[in-house]
Amino acid sequence: RASAACLGCAMLRDVQAEEANCCYDVGWNVAHVEFCPFSEGASLLAVVGEKTAILALNRTANGDEALETQAFCGVLDSPKGSAQAVAWGRSGDQLQLAAAGDCSVHVHNVSQEGASTCTSAGLPAELVGNGVYDCCYLPQGELFAVTGEACRCDILRMRGNAVSSHLGIDRSFPLQSEGVSVRAHADQPEHLMIAEADGTIHFVDLRAPNRCFPAISRSLPPAERAAAGLRDADWFPM
Repeated sequence: RASAACLGCAMLRDVQAEEANCCYDVGWNVAHVEFCPFSEGASLLAVVGEKTAILALNRTANGDEALETQAFCGVLDSPKGSAQAVAWGRSGDQLQLAAAGDCSVHVHNVSQEGASTCTSAGLPAELVGNGVYDCCYLPQGELFAVTGEACRCDILRMRGNAVSSHLGIDRSFPLQSEGVSVRAHADQPEHLMIAEADGTIHFVDLRAPNRCFPAISRSLPPAERAAAGLRDADWFPM
């Protein structure tokens, strides 16, 4: 199953299918989509762009799949400007959705009763005005990783169920090109993957001292790189 973002729509498509399984017109430009990786929210799809919304994948009476906006999954406010990256995470037992833009991060608590309190936090001054292309939650001490146009990957510190008024930098990794992806390993979250637009992929052990970066780096062969550069990367599920 693959998900795709496009102008005003979120689509689901079987990898081998020629047509989309279902399509939902959210009414605004979509930059990124992300299914919730946790069992309690496995049917939820986050859609970000000019706004942020949570859709639910349900089955209709005739057995077809359909994307729907649930009563508790309405349209949510985005950071200043368009949201460019989104990440699902947990704070204790609370399911959360974070949407990041070029100035701030909005954290939404998501539950069956509703997408309740929303907390906004400003990005550190070094990152303001630079596009955030990807982000992810880290379980160690409520940490949050971002990467993008600033050619760096930053680990930001979050506190409790909310974030401080301005996120602080816990550590920072310099990159040679724009960061396009940052992902923690699902089973070993202390291992972080950071991908750059030039095709370089770093693997970092967050238990190592700050000066130890990266633990391992690999570069894609030139023949495997798109003309516009690498656009995304992820761990392969086993």
